[in-house]
Amino acid sequence: MKILLKNNVQGQLSIDLFVDKQTPKVRVVIPIGGTVDVGSQISVEDLARSQQLQEMVADGDVTITLEAETSDNVTGLASATVFSAVQLVAATAVIGMGIAAKSGTIVAASVAAVDIGGAGESMTVDILKNGVSILTAPIVWDSTSTARTAIAGALDAAQVQVATGDFLEASLTYVAGAPTPITNTIIALEILPA
Repeated sequence: MKILLKNNVQGQLSIDLFVDKQTPKVRVVIPIGGTVDVGSQISVEDLARSQQLQEMVADGDVTITLEAETSDNVTGLASATVFSAVQLVAATAVIGMGIAAKSGTIVAASVAAVDIGGAGESMTVDILKNGVSILTAPIVWDSTSTARTAIAGALDAAQVQVATGDFLEASLTYVAGAPTPITNTIIALEILPA
């Protein structure tokens, strides 16, 4: 899986990603306006260990995009394209997932997180195509969810067709709870080409 870190500031960025809270695993240098793939060096869980990176994402200095390889797709369709995004911090946000390079049909949409929600906590996720939901109802991640287990969304049959240039994004609404915030929310969308 590709883990792309994009520099959104007017200067070079240097970020330390950690194996644990004290041991750096890798230092990533991202040039001005550049994007670096760190997927061969670290995992999504490694991203969560970097307080520095989480603060940069929250401030908008860095954008993280996950791109699954063909072999990573969730339905097993060899020619499917997977768009994915990750929200490291517990916050309400809109995250761009990508722009469709070719037409096709959305065949799967899912959400998972590394952490489960605490009492009263939830992350509600809607996936949009050109600003319109592709789901019949948003997907809710909360204290009843199982960590690292995807929840599939019900697709709206009227919205599953994708045209070249369609903009795909995830809208996340976070409700705080206790004790530990939901982090590392992963949103995946799979498209079978026409």
